[in-house]
Amino acid sequence: MIHIGTTASSGVLGVVSTKLGSWARGRALSLRCAAMSGGSARSLGKGSPPPGPVPEGVIRVYSMRFCPFAERTRLVLNAKGIRHEVININLKNKPEWFFEKNPLGLVPVLENSQGQLIYESTITCEYLDEAYPGKKLLPDDPYEKARQKMIFELSSQIPTLLICFLRGQNKDDYSGQKEQLHKEFSKLEEVLTNKKTTFFGGKNISMVDYLIWPWFERLEAVELIDCVDHTPKLKLWMEAMRKDPTVSALITDAKTLRGFIDLYLQNSPDACDYGL
Repeated sequence: MIHIGTTASSGVLGVVSTKLGSWARGRALSLRCAAMSGGSARSLGKGSPPPGPVPEGVIRVYSMRFCPFAERTRLVLNAKGIRHEVININLKNKPEWFFEKNPLGLVPVLENSQGQLIYESTITCEYLDEAYPGKKLLPDDPYEKARQKMIFELSSQIPTLLICFLRGQNKDDYSGQKEQLHKEFSKLEEVLTNKKTTFFGGKNISMVDYLIWPWFERLEAVELIDCVDHTPKLKLWMEAMRKDPTVSALITDAKTLRGFIDLYLQNSPDACDYGL
């Protein structure tokens, strides 16, 4: 299934505040509608015919509704107002042709109208920020850009720890894994404390916030939300992220995420289309 998403991306300097407010509300609504439409697209599985060429003026993202890595790319697409298609892939029953898009068989993958392919979530996000005009999510200053990437590296163990919880690995060491997660969150808490800003990139939301967010969105679904109880600034960051129009447009409720996770851990081919 294909979804074409587009968001408002223009404004006029000097318009009155009421006009700006209307524009902001309209943009938030268009983001929500795009996310809802894309989220309802069923996934393509083995035996599905490959999609046709990518239309001019559009970029295609091969995704999966519940994938936190693909969510990073979709967040950047929406934040920058990039017109795009979403094609969901059944990761438990992958189409044969998908390995031509990414030999690793993983999402996200970007494809443009020239047939160029880009995969790996952080690489796709940086590509989108560099290749498309509009709001820049990474700083131009080399040092500030490096700082964001270092903060991202501080969060690099969080996905691995959460995946271990989900897969039930080392069941006898849950308390140890949870303690390690506490430590990883404490590192991020220290960053926010030292920066004295709401977001990791500064006063405004930026690339590093979008890259880290998907894992925090899933804490409630995996019953680990208490792991942020000792990090008040991190909790405030989570609250601020949920209010961002780009983030709120793509949020999946905890009950739906839990339903997907349960099926996915059973290797069910129906997991990727849970709730449809």
